Amino acid sequence: MGWYAEIFAMVKMMTVLKSIRNNSHLGAAAALTALVLACFAMADTAQGGAAPPHPVELYELNQPPFIARHTAAEEDNHSGFPTQTAGFSAYYRVAGGKSSGSNTQSESRIDVAGALSVLTSPSSFPDTSPLRPGTLVDMGRNYAIVALPVLPTIDPSLAPPTTVNLYFDSRGWMVAYLPADTPAVAIWRPDSPNAMHDDEYDATVGLANNLFVVALAEAQAIAGWGGGPVAHADIRYYDWQNPDCDGFVLFTNAAGGSDAAPVEFFIPKGIGSVHPSAAVLITSYPAADDSRRAELAIDGQAVAADPEAGRLLRANTFELSRSKRSISRHVMALDVSAGTTAAGAVLLLYDKPATAGN
Repeated sequence: MGWYAEIFAMVKMMTVLKSIRNNSHLGAAAALTALVLACFAMADTAQGGAAPPHPVELYELNQPPFIARHTAAEEDNHSGFPTQTAGFSAYYRVAGGKSSGSNTQSESRIDVAGALSVLTSPSSFPDTSPLRPGTLVDMGRNYAIVALPVLPTIDPSLAPPTTVNLYFDSRGWMVAYLPADTPAVAIWRPDSPNAMHDDEYDATVGLANNLFVVALAEAQAIAGWGGGPVAHADIRYYDWQNPDCDGFVLFTNAAGGSDAAPVEFFIPKGIGSVHPSAAVLITSYPAADDSRRAELAIDGQAVAADPEAGRLLRANTFELSRSKRSISRHVMALDVSAGTTAAGAVLLLYDKPATAGN
C-alpha cells in the first residue's frame, strides 16, 4: 500500500513464492512447501538488497485520530468509544469529513438517532445484504454503538453470523471493532471459499472483503450516509489491546479432500511483539459423514481445530516460540478428513523495529 516506504525505508518486504510445485525428482506425493516470508526482512541495500517482484502486502495499525486511549474512569467524559473492551478495529469517516481529521472537527455529519433507528430496523436490510439488523449496545449524546451480525460466505445453515460492533458519531466517524477477547483473524471472510483450489496459498486474500469492510460499507449504504462505497483502501486499522503493534499481515491456505501442502513463514530478527491468531473454515463435507474434521497447526501444534457441530469456523489466538535476536521459521499445516474441503488463515499483529535515529 506504499505506507512503509515512507515510514520504514530500511525494511524490505519479502517474496511470496507462489509457483513452487512438486519437483519430479521428489515424486508426486511430495509435499509442496511454499515460502511465505511474512512480515518483512531486514535487507541491507548496500549489499545488493532489492525490492522483490511479488511482496507480501503489509498493513499499518494507527490509532484513530479522534479517539484518545482513556482509562475506564475517563470513558464517559470523551468520545464514548469503549477503548478498554474493544479489540481489533477498522475506521473510516463518511463524506464531509477527513480520514485524518482531529477532535477540533465538530461539524455534524451523521444524524445519530436517525441512523440508529435505520440500523436496528429489520425493514432496512434487504435479503441480499450480508448484514442483519443490529441491536443497540450503547448510546450517548453524540454517538451510538450497535452490534451487527455479518453472514458467512458459505451456507448460513453451516456457520453462524459473526457479530461486529459498529460505533458511529455525529462527526461522521465509523469504527467497526471486535470485542477484546475475539482473535483478530476473525475478520477473515474469504470471498468465495468453495472456489479456492487445493494447495492454494496467498497473502492478504479475503482482506478486501473482510468483516470490517463489509460492516462499514453496508452500514453506510443502508443508513444513507454520504459518499461513495467504502472500499478496503479507504479504511485504517488499529488494535486497542495491543497498542505496541503497528502492523499486521494475513495469509491463507486451502485443502480439498486431503491434507494441504505446508506453508512456511519466517519472522526476521528485530521484530518486537508478535500476536498471532489462526482460523480454520470447513467449506464442504460429505453429507452423510459426521466425522468431518479440519485442523490448522503451527509448528506441529493444533491452534484451530475440530469446529463444533453446527459451527464450521473456529478462530483462536496462540503463542509463537521465537527469539527476537534471530530469524524464526514456522510451518502452517492444514489437515482435513477425507472428502472435506477447508481453508485456513493466520494473522500476525506485530511491532516493527524502530527506525534509525529514534
